[in-house]
Amino acid sequence: RRHDERDVEPGFGGMGFGDAQGPVGHFIGWTPSKTSYRSPDLAWPLDPGTDLVVQLHMLPSGKPEEVQVSVGLFFTDVPPARQSALLRLSRKALDIPPGEPDYAVTDSYVLPVDVEIISVYPHAHYLGKQMKADARLPDGRIEPLIYIKNWDFYWQDEFRYEEPIYLPKGTTLQMQYTYDNSSANPRNPYDPPRRISYGPQTYDEMGDL
Repeated sequence: RRHDERDVEPGFGGMGFGDAQGPVGHFIGWTPSKTSYRSPDLAWPLDPGTDLVVQLHMLPSGKPEEVQVSVGLFFTDVPPARQSALLRLSRKALDIPPGEPDYAVTDSYVLPVDVEIISVYPHAHYLGKQMKADARLPDGRIEPLIYIKNWDFYWQDEFRYEEPIYLPKGTTLQMQYTYDNSSANPRNPYDPPRRISYGPQTYDEMGDL
């Protein structure tokens, strides 16, 4: 509310959410192609007096546009029997040289408790090329989690498993992303290519799982 009151226009600009926080254990977002999902087992509380903050990523069309946003909420009277948790693997130390067709980054995390993985959500921007994530169990076995051979920024989604994947304590989650910052990448926003680093804008890069 403090951000919104700074001017007479509706909403406020920037990547910040102010003091707003996502529901504990949930990543709430939508991109073109992303499918809606509802499950009473994953309900989250919405307390009286709560403000909902919706962040929009807008692209210019060259002329004034009208924007009307709607949010659908599905309510349940049954509290969830279990609490979900959100775990992020990420690499912010991105420094992708111009012309580099196979810039690779990795991250990993050792699970301190037994878990069941419900879904996985990979994210990068225009230079994203391949995304791979798997779990190395304590006995050495590898459990594949996701493999996108040809990342397309315009077709993102959260991938939900048909059945949760059980992983015991001591399992190492690991991700490896590659980026193509060459002129051969048709999605490269710069011609000729420029050095790209981590950042929140679409023309920056990200590497989150």
